Amino acid sequence: MKNLLPLTTLSILLTACSIDIVSSVPTIEDIPLHKQASLPGITCILQGTIPHISNLDSKQVEVNINSKIDAYIRTTELSNAACPKQLLDLTEDDATLNDTTTVDYAVGMLENDIFSVKLMESQYFDGAAHPNNSVTTFTFSLIDGQPITLKMLFPDEQDFPTFLKQHINDALAAEGIDETYPSDMTNETVKYYLTPDAVVLTDIFTIHALQGFEVAIPVVLPST
Repeated sequence: MKNLLPLTTLSILLTACSIDIVSSVPTIEDIPLHKQASLPGITCILQGTIPHISNLDSKQVEVNINSKIDAYIRTTELSNAACPKQLLDLTEDDATLNDTTTVDYAVGMLENDIFSVKLMESQYFDGAAHPNNSVTTFTFSLIDGQPITLKMLFPDEQDFPTFLKQHINDALAAEGIDETYPSDMTNETVKYYLTPDAVVLTDIFTIHALQGFEVAIPVVLPST
């Protein structure tokens, strides 16, 4: 089990506690989504909820974080707006079809001046065997509102790709899954979220049955 960050790096990301300073308690607000785009016989709906952070000491940090989440959802909104025309080109005349994309989120961590969240999209259209699911993750420093990259969390690992590969393949073997990483069925390992005791890797496989597979790498987070 490794420490998440050395003290020199933590001094940048984490604020030292002080009995003389009273800080605000970060709050997560639910922002509802509801967009609809239609052509005759075809309706595409985007629904669900995304998070906004508020009640931080710095309004600029709030803007930095929320604007990145909003940029992500704008891409989803544009895809929904283009959806009816795309489906019209793929369906027979006079066909009736509904396509619904639902967005939800789960906060992995909101402490130690770190905000980490997983956003999940599930798109389903009538007649499909299963929905198309995807995951987007964000991990921010609440000091400056900037993203924390996966590599930043393991600065002591000289061979970082091999370090991740070993953890992923160990997790696959433990679950009895006959698959290896990397392969032509895997994505680049860049998406992750934090919990208080682990770095959780997501979006590793393109195989539908394994798209939800996550790998948790235990860590010890120092408390402030």
